[in-house]
Amino acid sequence: HLAVGSDGHVAFGMQWQGEAAPRGLVGSHRMSQHPTVMAAPADEIHALNGYVGSVAISHDGALIVATSPRGNCVQTFDADGLQWNATRSLSDVCGIANFEKTLCVSSGSGRLEPLHKAKRVGLQAHHLAWDNHLVSV
Repeated sequence: HLAVGSDGHVAFGMQWQGEAAPRGLVGSHRMSQHPTVMAAPADEIHALNGYVGSVAISHDGALIVATSPRGNCVQTFDADGLQWNATRSLSDVCGIANFEKTLCVSSGSGRLEPLHKAKRVGLQAHHLAWDNHLVSV
């Protein structure tokens, strides 16, 4: 899964099926630099349950956000410091996209909401099922 910021910054989400614990499942790449796996505590990497469903870069480029439907969580990372910031629980979350300069997430249960609930963008739950292919149009 890939996301590209307005400045060409690329974020990527991965999955892990190996025996040993992964070093991370979210990465970053900027032109003329080596790809970097984002730093995160081992328990936060484990919280993703081996799978990132979707990634996005915030409108201002400050955050990289990864969703994990298998882990029922959303993780935010500092795009410049290349490290984990926070994890939020959300059942069956997968889709993520910028909507009116606000990152919004979707879940298989029909929830569509801003990542930071303090921001109001008029979204609500629907009797629909979403997958990890969420884009703002």
